[in-house]
Amino acid sequence: MRFRIRSLGPATLLAFAVAAIASAQPPATGTLSIQVRESSLLVPTRVSYEWTDEGLMVEGRIEKTRSRYGRIQGHVEIELLDAEGSLLSRHLAALGYFSPRRKDPDWAFFRALIENVPSKTAGLRICHAVGDRRCPP
Repeated sequence: MRFRIRSLGPATLLAFAVAAIASAQPPATGTLSIQVRESSLLVPTRVSYEWTDEGLMVEGRIEKTRSRYGRIQGHVEIELLDAEGSLLSRHLAALGYFSPRRKDPDWAFFRALIENVPSKTAGLRICHAVGDRRCPP
């Protein structure tokens, strides 16, 4: 049995986009500064966040800093900071969607939904860690 996939026309895509924007306006609770901690082999890139009804959605990529063979292992630590840079809370995000392939990817994607965001949150610090090791303060 064969399935045919019809492509959506520009008018249909525009209608979906307008409906999505009109129905899901997240509450704006201010802008956050983003700090990225690099390692010698891996670096968080394309880090972004969005306020949603459920909380704070943080996403980005972990990329290799130089060409080398091997998997990207570990997790991403997302730290919420106050205005003075003190740690308010720490959250972990798993890596997934490896590209171009899992055995030797150039980058991996991460995403985390942080539901209970402290009201004093003024910034994010993002770093990559492996195993039980934590990112340096």
